[in-house]
Amino acid sequence: MKKKSSSRRRQELEEEGEEKVISSIPLKPRKIVEQHLEELLEKKGPKREKALASIVEWLTSKFESEYEFLTARFATFLYRCISILKKGSAKELQSASEAIALLAMIVTDEDNEQEIYTELLPILSEALKSGPKTLKVFECLAIITYFCAINSDETERTMGIIWDFIHSDSNTNARKCSPKVLVAATSAWSFLVTSVDGWRFSSKHWQGAVSYLLDLLENDDPLICVAAGEGLAVIFESRNLDKFCSREEKSSGESSAPKMYSCIEEQIKGVILEKLERLSEKQISDSSDKVKRQYLHVLDYFKSGCCPEICESFGRDTLKLSSWSQIIQWNYLKSFLGDNGFYTHMMGNEKLQDVFGFTPTRISRPDRYRNLYIPTVEEVCHFSFSLQTFTYMSWIS
Repeated sequence: MKKKSSSRRRQELEEEGEEKVISSIPLKPRKIVEQHLEELLEKKGPKREKALASIVEWLTSKFESEYEFLTARFATFLYRCISILKKGSAKELQSASEAIALLAMIVTDEDNEQEIYTELLPILSEALKSGPKTLKVFECLAIITYFCAINSDETERTMGIIWDFIHSDSNTNARKCSPKVLVAATSAWSFLVTSVDGWRFSSKHWQGAVSYLLDLLENDDPLICVAAGEGLAVIFESRNLDKFCSREEKSSGESSAPKMYSCIEEQIKGVILEKLERLSEKQISDSSDKVKRQYLHVLDYFKSGCCPEICESFGRDTLKLSSWSQIIQWNYLKSFLGDNGFYTHMMGNEKLQDVFGFTPTRISRPDRYRNLYIPTVEEVCHFSFSLQTFTYMSWIS
């Protein structure tokens, strides 16, 4: 075998050095995202997974600086993620669901919003029929509907898809699903209840919802009980309880004559309190602090009728949450985005700001402090047995 000449060898080394220099030059964020979008077309699953994870991170924390680019490449983002939803692995499905939900939270063009809702509803509905590979399917369904549905009919259509999964007698997945899946489905349904004015709900679609949620209060898993309790709380708060009750619950004993609304309310409230207080002390004491707080919130609401008041601080800004709708929206969206992602979107995403009627005071902060942000939350709960004031140095979720 002939040895390479020294001049040719030198040329190869120079070319190799140039390639290393070029590869070491940082790419602009836009170019990096473009590269990840191209990687979604790769045949190798791990490459697609890595690209999706990077896109989710970008949409969570860096979307604001490249909003125009995101809008211009909207169709590419959407349809490449849809393609992965249809044929990707469970891990890819999770990241693609997150990316699409984030896209729904960010884009402001009404046509784009409607396109997300129209394209995704049948795909995610089919995913639930075959059993959800990931809990992110419920989050994606709930969030694209919350931000992209144009009317209450579309919202109720999604609620119906979720309800059929968890409630329909013909759905074997509902009976076999794990507690985590049941909590995810119930929480997604309750989150969508908060997006519709109570009087707009159909008087036919949700009869029996209260009965089913009451049954869930008897579950041994505290997470399921809390999710059901919060669902019942937001229904009561809507002042349209009768639309969620069965005919039997609305009739007077053996008589078919309808009860007065106040009678229905008091009777069901009594049943809820009985079931909540029946939860063993061990069930609650073994739960996380978050679950304990949520349980006490629900219990006190049905005892006193007072919703917990929660104040969230963002630097110089303070936001007061004073209804179950706001608390459920806050907890659901913060759980989806994570602490830092939620802060970033609250400060820079007008769609999320509009949900809570929040206008932040713009204060420039060094990037090195971003991950050190810890909000102070003061929560006042009016318990029937005493008045307690809690101050937490953590997010209430």
